[in-house]
Amino acid sequence: MGRIKFTTGHIMDRVTPVRNSLSGILSGCAILCVVLAAPTSGWSAACSQSQLKAAESAVADLGSWAKMYSFFSKFRGCDDGGTSEDVTEAIVRLMSDRWEDLQEFANAAKKDSSFAKFVLSHVDSTADTGDLKKIRANASQRCPAGLAPMCKQIGDAARSALK
Repeated sequence: MGRIKFTTGHIMDRVTPVRNSLSGILSGCAILCVVLAAPTSGWSAACSQSQLKAAESAVADLGSWAKMYSFFSKFRGCDDGGTSEDVTEAIVRLMSDRWEDLQEFANAAKKDSSFAKFVLSHVDSTADTGDLKKIRANASQRCPAGLAPMCKQIGDAARSALK
């Protein structure tokens, strides 16, 4: 059987549920306002606005491993969003079109292992499938002497990105 609800007929019997509901809505709005007021860019605290602008300009000229390492050294905190996509494109271009320069990458990676991790993290599924296949082929068929472990890591990254 149905429950009988007793009310006093008082106006507060009808206002309290509305006030509680409004209170919940206002709390939610307050949280949303805090979230929306926070900085919206994906940039880490290590990337200032001036660094971001410089990174966006520098990313257009990453045609060698030396330039890539210089970019990494200056702007590693700015590796996010559109700039990150552009870095991925540049790394993929270097590995697919300038494989003969892999020793330059190896030299920089030997000095700074975090650079190797940075580069390998950009061999990802956002890259062009044809380029990833070329990188995989380069790693397995054109590996320079003494770089077999690095070629394996590069090939593994390309294979993983192609899945």
